[in-house]
Amino acid sequence: MQNDPGLVKLSSQLQSDSDSLQHYTLRDGLLFNKDRLMLPKTSSLIPTLMAEFHDTVTSGHSGFMKTYK
Repeated sequence: MQNDPGLVKLSSQLQSDSDSLQHYTLRDGLLFNKDRLMLPKTSSLIPTLMAEFHDTVTSGHSGFMKTYK
């Protein structure tokens, strides 16, 4: 989060006043928006998470042809 000035600003604002931003919370040093983890655009976790939630059999889609049918 330190590499993203926008997330640092939100985090700092919440540290000063935890009720200042609706839907945003800080938990264990992590920033959440409506209980969703906020990651900087350059996070190395993004490709891993995208693959996990998009390409796996249990949570991803089954490919174009199966979706099309």
